[in-house]
Amino acid sequence: MTVQICSRKYFLITLTFLLGWNSLYATTPMILPTDSLWSDPLDPLGPNRIIRPIVLPPDRDLDNYIGQFELINQFLTTMQEDDPEDDEFGGIHEGEGDQLWRIVETDNTQEAIRVWCEYALYFDDIETYRDNIDAAWVYTDNFPAWEESADGEMYGLHNSGWGLIAEMRYREAYDDSRREYGINCADHLVEHTPEITVDMQDRLMPLVAGWAAGTLYHYGLFEENGGYLERALEIGAEVKAWIDEDPDRLNRNEIWALCGGTAMWGVLNSLGQADSTETADWAIERLESMDVIAGNGRWNSSWNIWYAHAWIAAEELIGDEEYMDNAEVIVDSLLALDTDRDGGIPATIGDADNRDQAWVTAYTAWMGLTNLFEILPEVDVAMGELLSPTLDRP
Repeated sequence: MTVQICSRKYFLITLTFLLGWNSLYATTPMILPTDSLWSDPLDPLGPNRIIRPIVLPPDRDLDNYIGQFELINQFLTTMQEDDPEDDEFGGIHEGEGDQLWRIVETDNTQEAIRVWCEYALYFDDIETYRDNIDAAWVYTDNFPAWEESADGEMYGLHNSGWGLIAEMRYREAYDDSRREYGINCADHLVEHTPEITVDMQDRLMPLVAGWAAGTLYHYGLFEENGGYLERALEIGAEVKAWIDEDPDRLNRNEIWALCGGTAMWGVLNSLGQADSTETADWAIERLESMDVIAGNGRWNSSWNIWYAHAWIAAEELIGDEEYMDNAEVIVDSLLALDTDRDGGIPATIGDADNRDQAWVTAYTAWMGLTNLFEILPEVDVAMGELLSPTLDRP
């Protein structure tokens, strides 16, 4: 018997559905919160929408994932404000196109710092993106995470979580010169994360609180700070109760850039770190309610990578290979959206390839790609076609 070998595993049915269905909807740039209640209406067809051709996901092998990671790192440099005379020097623009380019934010910037530091550690190369990282810290000093909204509002909390993620990796790759920045972010989460109740009207805050719990717990371990760990567990327990009240929140609460996967990730990375057996038993049942691929909606690429992040955390805690398979499928579907191969990922499936956005691209690099480097085979081989004997004769 002779076979033809190919190195592709495709997820065509879901991808085809998403590319076709979601091209009917439009997206808008990031809007900062004006109140505590959020909704996510869909807009009519906009001028930057296209019907994308069906694009096959890339080869799922280590070389391809690393190559995409390198492209993303370079793409993020093109999103950075490089004019030293600009007040927003060093900050990361929201995305491609005039409308998105006008938006520069601290969360975008901290996400890029994390990705560039991942590059420095993985390739043992602290020089390639050092100037970009230094410039990004200039921006965060001018616009620190904890000042991005009033105390207790979601945006400052969200930004502070990203501050912890950036500072931890920077310290591992470079030095502890940014430690005070990280401490300020952690203190903000400790002091200002509101109580999460099971019946609260605000659908977004429980997701932000999940992010706060997970990032604060990791930072508590990093700093060996018992106060941070204790507060992270308090927040994580409240988010867990919020999930238990209605497990469908793990698939129906897709709002702003976050989703039910954000809440699950937070519980797994706080309570799951402290009591792995009890949390694993709980998670096995609750994960049956969590999405793999999000439906239509604004910024559904972001929801998808958050689901991947949660599935990866679940596999690390529980050890079920199916969870990691889910994450790989999601990451493959996102990489397939980079149709112009510039490294950028659109925030919403169906966006034009010249409307990629920096933040969801950084999400894909850290939450998706770097978490899969260690588990992917060097070559992914499967049977592609039977060549001999032929099937047209007895």
